Amino acid sequence: MKRAEERYRKAELLSKDMIDKSHQESEKRMQKVDQLESRLTQKEERIDQKLDLLEKQKDQLAKKDSELDEVIEEQKTKLSHVAGLTPEEAREALFARVEADSAQDMTTFLQKFHTLKQENADKDAAEILAKVLPRISMNSVSEFTVSLVELPSEDMK
Repeated sequence: MKRAEERYRKAELLSKDMIDKSHQESEKRMQKVDQLESRLTQKEERIDQKLDLLEKQKDQLAKKDSELDEVIEEQKTKLSHVAGLTPEEAREALFARVEADSAQDMTTFLQKFHTLKQENADKDAAEILAKVLPRISMNSVSEFTVSLVELPSEDMK
């Protein structure tokens, strides 16, 4: 019986140790979970703060954008008043000016292009003539320099 009691006590001590260890491990895990939860909560708060800040900046940008649109419209009105033209008239005048400038540039370009092509054509024609002229001159020189005279008899040769 002593042995049984002794074994019972050892088992009881062992079970208490195991229970204590499991409680300690459980507490450590709970602490880790609490730490993680705390970190997540902090991150969530920072994200919320950043989101609020972004929303404020978005509102400020929208306000500035509308102010800029108003200033641009005001400047257009002032410019129209100073120039004495409506925006459509100013646009048409600008296009007419660009068209006139482009027409002059295009004319100049076409003249240069025509001159260049004419020079190239003259050069090619001169090369062709230089190659063909010797052939033609040989035939024509022999035609004009050689003449046949009929002799009345063979003795005259």
